[in-house]
Amino acid sequence: MPHDPSKRTEEAIQKLVLSSQKGDQDAFSDLYEHFVDLVYRYIYFKVDARDVEDLTETVFVKVWANIRQYKPGKYNFS
Repeated sequence: MPHDPSKRTEEAIQKLVLSSQKGDQDAFSDLYEHFVDLVYRYIYFKVDARDVEDLTETVFVKVWANIRQYKPGKYNFS
Protein backbone atom coordinates (compact mmCIF):
# COMPACT_ATOMS: atom_id res chain seq x y z
CA MET A 1 0.00 0.00 0.00
CA PRO A 2 1.60 3.33 -1.08
CA HIS A 3 2.16 6.05 1.48
CA ASP A 4 0.03 9.17 1.29
CA PRO A 5 2.55 11.94 0.51
CA SER A 6 0.40 14.53 2.26
CA LYS A 7 0.88 12.65 5.55
CA ARG A 8 4.67 12.92 5.63
CA THR A 9 6.17 14.65 8.63
CA GLU A 10 9.00 17.16 8.37
CA GLU A 11 11.24 14.47 9.90
CA ALA A 12 10.28 12.00 7.16
CA ILE A 13 10.97 14.64 4.51
CA GLN A 14 14.40 15.34 6.03
CA LYS A 15 15.24 11.63 5.86
CA LEU A 16 14.31 11.61 2.18
CA VAL A 17 16.47 14.69 1.63
CA LEU A 18 19.46 13.08 3.34
CA SER A 19 19.05 9.93 1.25
CA SER A 20 18.70 12.04 -1.89
CA GLN A 21 21.90 13.88 -1.01
CA LYS A 22 23.62 10.48 -1.09
CA GLY A 23 22.29 9.86 -4.61
CA ASP A 24 19.21 7.80 -3.73
CA GLN A 25 16.94 8.35 -6.73
CA ASP A 26 14.02 6.53 -5.11
CA ALA A 27 14.12 8.94 -2.17
CA PHE A 28 14.19 11.88 -4.58
CA SER A 29 11.25 10.37 -6.44
CA ASP A 30 9.35 10.34 -3.14
CA LEU A 31 10.25 14.00 -2.60
CA TYR A 32 9.04 14.75 -6.12
CA GLU A 33 5.72 13.01 -5.45
CA HIS A 34 5.34 14.90 -2.20
CA PHE A 35 6.02 18.36 -3.64
CA VAL A 36 5.11 18.28 -7.34
CA ASP A 37 1.48 19.36 -6.94
CA LEU A 38 2.40 22.17 -4.58
CA VAL A 39 5.13 23.45 -6.92
CA TYR A 40 2.88 23.10 -9.96
CA ARG A 41 0.06 25.09 -8.33
CA TYR A 42 2.44 27.81 -7.18
CA ILE A 43 3.91 28.21 -10.67
CA TYR A 44 0.48 28.00 -12.30
CA PHE A 45 -0.61 31.22 -10.63
CA LYS A 46 2.64 33.05 -11.44
CA VAL A 47 3.26 32.42 -15.15
CA ASP A 48 1.55 31.80 -18.45
CA ALA A 49 -0.23 28.42 -18.38
CA ARG A 50 1.81 27.23 -21.40
CA ASP A 51 4.99 27.37 -19.31
CA VAL A 52 3.84 25.66 -16.13
CA GLU A 53 4.88 22.08 -16.91
CA ASP A 54 8.31 23.08 -18.23
CA LEU A 55 9.01 25.31 -15.24
CA THR A 56 7.84 22.65 -12.79
CA GLU A 57 10.22 20.18 -14.43
CA THR A 58 13.03 22.75 -14.30
CA VAL A 59 12.50 23.25 -10.57
CA PHE A 60 12.97 19.55 -9.86
CA VAL A 61 15.93 19.18 -12.21
CA LYS A 62 17.64 22.05 -10.37
CA VAL A 63 16.76 20.62 -6.97
CA TRP A 64 18.28 17.26 -7.94
CA ALA A 65 21.40 18.97 -9.31
CA ASN A 66 21.88 21.03 -6.14
CA ILE A 67 20.44 18.90 -3.36
CA ARG A 68 23.88 18.13 -1.94
CA GLN A 69 24.29 21.83 -1.15
CA TYR A 70 21.19 21.91 1.05
CA LYS A 71 22.09 22.21 4.73
CA PRO A 72 19.53 20.42 6.93
CA GLY A 73 18.54 22.28 10.05
CA LYS A 74 19.15 25.78 8.69
CA TYR A 75 15.83 25.86 6.84
CA ASN A 76 13.02 23.39 6.37
CA PHE A 77 13.20 21.68 3.01
CA SER A 78 9.55 22.42 2.39
